[in-house]
Amino acid sequence: MRKWMCMLAGLLLASTLGLVSPANAANQTFTEDFSSGDFSQWTNGHLDDDPETVDDDEVIGVAEIKDGVMHVNNKATGGSFFYIAPKDIKAKNFTISMKAKSLDFTGSWIGFSVRKDTNDRYNGSNNVLHAFKFEESAISFQSYRGYPGGAGVVALTKNTTQSAAFADKVDDWHTYKLVAEDNIFTAYVDDQIVGVVDYSNKKTDVAGYISINVCVGDVMIDDVSVEVRDDEAAAGGEPVSEQPADPDGANAGSGQEAAEGAGEASVDASGEAEGAGEKPEASATEAPEATAEAAETSGSETSGAAEASGDDSAEKANSSSFPVWLGVILAAAVAAVGVLAYVKLKRK
Repeated sequence: MRKWMCMLAGLLLASTLGLVSPANAANQTFTEDFSSGDFSQWTNGHLDDDPETVDDDEVIGVAEIKDGVMHVNNKATGGSFFYIAPKDIKAKNFTISMKAKSLDFTGSWIGFSVRKDTNDRYNGSNNVLHAFKFEESAISFQSYRGYPGGAGVVALTKNTTQSAAFADKVDDWHTYKLVAEDNIFTAYVDDQIVGVVDYSNKKTDVAGYISINVCVGDVMIDDVSVEVRDDEAAAGGEPVSEQPADPDGANAGSGQEAAEGAGEASVDASGEAEGAGEKPEASATEAPEATAEAAETSGSETSGAAEASGDDSAEKANSSSFPVWLGVILAAAVAAVGVLAYVKLKRK
């Protein structure tokens, strides 16, 4: 009888741990110090090795790994679309950080494009872009909403609490970090907060791809890390995918002026305008500017009902997931019962 009790306790323990594991399985950590000398952990429009994917000229030959550091230089070509993404990472709540040293201070920028529904350019997918702009005296911060379908990008100026620009030895190595927690995005240079963004939208409130972006820059990058904090419900959301496009106005002379001037609105499945992406008139060395803030505000208002519905669904999904803390307690209790039963059996 006691043998059966031990076996039953073991089965209960295994099943309880099984209930806990899906939530923990969503948590993962990505690290890259480039000591391997290759891009085996990364992907983009060139590295994905997909014969159906046309190579993106602006990501070919732009980055190289040398002496344990990734060097990205698209300054000479005026390229604004370089991106590189960790393979197999999709997240909603996470922290990403990297060390970087800029060799150019004429308005180039680096950044993180997050919650992307497709692994594409920051202006070719639904995403939120966070950019650190390099100038001679300081490193400033700005956030943008990226759209597919020719709608470009919109500055999230009204959603951003701007902190003081970072001004300590800007030409040195610094750590650039973004903490994403639901609708709050906090950007750091070293330990200094340079901006906090409060932005929520049904198409970016789900897990998505993450990429490092470089616009018309010459920069060294090292020690990249991504820590995912999603529970099962948050990580399981499938991003809404739309036809990608690539106008953003940040690269004058890219041969896409006609598309860049379209300024189309992104429309969701219900037919409501989500936000207009009027094209900024920026030079090749500028980050996208805030020229469509009113359109973004209008789009947010018109799609408010649909977004609220999506939030309700997400809340229900989160509330229905098995609480991790309860699973841990049950596992500990079942394990204790099994140990006691085993000890009693041995004494006999």
